Amino acid sequence: MVSRTIMNRVIPALRNLLNRLNRRWGKSTGVFLAISLILLILSMANYSSTTVRRETRRVQRALTSREEILDRYVVKAMKTPPGEWVSFQDFPDDMVIYSYCADTIQSWVNRFPINNDEVDLTPLWYHLNDMDNKSLFNTPLAYLSPGAQYVNLGSAWYIVKVVRYENAKIISGILVKTEYFSENSALKNSLNGKLMLNTKFDTAPLYMDDGNVVYARDGSPLFSVVDKSPLSEPIIGTVMKWLSLIFLLVSMFSFHAYKRNYRTLFLTLGVLICSMAACPWLIRALSLDGLLFSPTLYADNVVFDSLGEMLIWHLLVFLSIVAVFMCRRKYLRLVFSQGSLKKWLVRSILTLLIISVAVYIHFSLRSVILNSNIVLELFNIDDLSIWTFLVYAAYGFLFMGLLLLIYVAIPIFSQNLKIKMLSWKWILIY
Repeated sequence: MVSRTIMNRVIPALRNLLNRLNRRWGKSTGVFLAISLILLILSMANYSSTTVRRETRRVQRALTSREEILDRYVVKAMKTPPGEWVSFQDFPDDMVIYSYCADTIQSWVNRFPINNDEVDLTPLWYHLNDMDNKSLFNTPLAYLSPGAQYVNLGSAWYIVKVVRYENAKIISGILVKTEYFSENSALKNSLNGKLMLNTKFDTAPLYMDDGNVVYARDGSPLFSVVDKSPLSEPIIGTVMKWLSLIFLLVSMFSFHAYKRNYRTLFLTLGVLICSMAACPWLIRALSLDGLLFSPTLYADNVVFDSLGEMLIWHLLVFLSIVAVFMCRRKYLRLVFSQGSLKKWLVRSILTLLIISVAVYIHFSLRSVILNSNIVLELFNIDDLSIWTFLVYAAYGFLFMGLLLLIYVAIPIFSQNLKIKMLSWKWILIY
């Protein structure tokens, strides 16, 4: 009832706001601006804890299913006569079963990564051993308690269960992850894929983290699911910020196209400049691993950290030029109707813009040639790649923007010079 009342109030208010924006700013500006604000608000929500909880529930379901499978094999092992070897067909490779008669191991299916399988030897001290340690005093299985527990056995972490019956004992385990002391090309740390845990997350003992706990079938707490990079922003929030920025730019251009005055021009240019400033932060927040945003393909180390960042900057520069181009008639009226001071000011600004774009094109293209592995020589057909065409497309937009500025400047500098700069003839000459 309360939610229905809230919706009955919110929806008409949003509809009235959009109607006022549409009447004042154009038909599409209000819609795009509202979408941008909604996405920005949603991007500020705490998706990190929600994502970890979702991963925890998924691991919980997968682990419960694996426990059910292991328990069935344990029951079969308990029914095997003491003198017979425990053996199963198609036994899962992420599970282990040790069958003991008294304190002596009688048979096993798969093995834990430890060298000592004693269960009743109790030394004066205890430490976990690795694969190469042959010490008789390393007896991790002797310290297991009844029930399910999360323990480190050699180079791996297992969910281990101990079942005692009559004069026998069965120790069973489910692999959670392999974690070597020193990872290299031969020894790779890995998670058990059958537990459905995303590689961006990890497991931790309860004494390290007790936030998002995974439980055994009997209700025993086992381990926690933790985010490997808790300080980084969740990707869904960053994507929403990118979409919010895109819709904001679209709404600003819609507003600018509807009004076409100096106020909307400066507002649009301000949004574009802020977008350029926020671009490196948004790219780092996405933590993209692709080659487009990798410094191995291109890195200037002064302005641009990757080819993707450079392409986004080129696009924003081109949009800034388009915003200036959309007010060209305003400049002409200002030059023809006002005094020489304003005429000189407009000409100076346009000249500075043309020189700045030309300098930007020169130094950024020089940086691509010197600091990237991208082949720009079109006659080297075998070495061309998608990055070559992306670079050519980006600079094609920049040169088109430079042409638009020249087109705006010609009638302002000379009223008698009649050149149709946007005709096919002059475009080809250019």
